Amino acid sequence: MMTVNAKKTFTLLAALLMTLVAFGAVAAASESDAIGIDENNIKASGFKQDRDGTLTIPVSVVEGDATIAIKENGSLIKEQTQAVTADTSSIAVTFRLSAGTHQLSIELTNGGTTVYAHYDLNVAKNVWSNVTTYVALVIVAIIVVIIAVVYMRANPRNKPTTTFTELEQQEKAAKAAEPRAAPSKTEKKKYGGSEEDSGKIKYTSSRRK
Repeated sequence: MMTVNAKKTFTLLAALLMTLVAFGAVAAASESDAIGIDENNIKASGFKQDRDGTLTIPVSVVEGDATIAIKENGSLIKEQTQAVTADTSSIAVTFRLSAGTHQLSIELTNGGTTVYAHYDLNVAKNVWSNVTTYVALVIVAIIVVIIAVVYMRANPRNKPTTTFTELEQQEKAAKAAEPRAAPSKTEKKKYGGSEEDSGKIKYTSSRRK
């Protein structure tokens, strides 16, 4: 038979074991509660067709390694593992997607626990990625150039503004091309003879009278 002291010892050990189990359960629960994703405050930036964007995910974590997995329809898009502390408030993941709306599944694994969140990401279409757009722009540019050339030929612009030096040279050239004025009567008399005499040759006869 078990003595009274043995019974007391057994009871004490059982109580101690139950206390340890309860404490472990509380610790595990509190650690699990510390891990999570704030789904309502996920932010996306920079996403465009064929261009990298960043998904910033608010998280609650415990110190250690945290792994973020981004999936769509079960297919893995990006997986990233990094060291975190209890003060880490967000994890940024960079990747690219095609244009359109994507229903993403986000998995956070930390401290042996995995939590999940969902996010709908709309990726804008990049007009420069379409070859047809380039061709259309080139055609429009050619048409604009043709119209400009036709207009300039039909409506020639005024000559460019002439510089002061060019004006001076033009004035000199114009003066040189002007015909000189006929000499006045005074000038004709000064140089001898009237207008009628200037065109005649005077002869002196040597014949005696």
